[in-house]
Amino acid sequence: MPVKSRSKITVKAGKDLKLRATLENGSASRKVAVTVPTKARWSGSRGVLDLVGGGSAWSGSFWGADTLQQVQDVADNWIRNDQVEAMVGLDLGRKWVEQDSASAPTDSYVKGHRRYKLIVK
Repeated sequence: MPVKSRSKITVKAGKDLKLRATLENGSASRKVAVTVPTKARWSGSRGVLDLVGGGSAWSGSFWGADTLQQVQDVADNWIRNDQVEAMVGLDLGRKWVEQDSASAPTDSYVKGHRRYKLIVK
């Protein structure tokens, strides 16, 4: 079922959240799969799900990288500009947790952003 931006998405704790982002290019469109694993301890939490075409400027930062090898490790895991990134942020009471996942590379550059409310049951 299509979900409008700023809508609520509900997922069962401990189960994968399986998403399909629709990419449009003029008159053509296609769906790209992104799977976000959830943890059982997230049950009862609320937060946000951001779907970002081409990755986010905030993910994969060099913050805390002190050596050239650490910088290379960050760069090796960057979301490419031909992928869709799913970023989950959840409030677990006294702790904020984040989980990122990405689609397989597509055959072209992707751009865009949608934010959804996320409820974990």
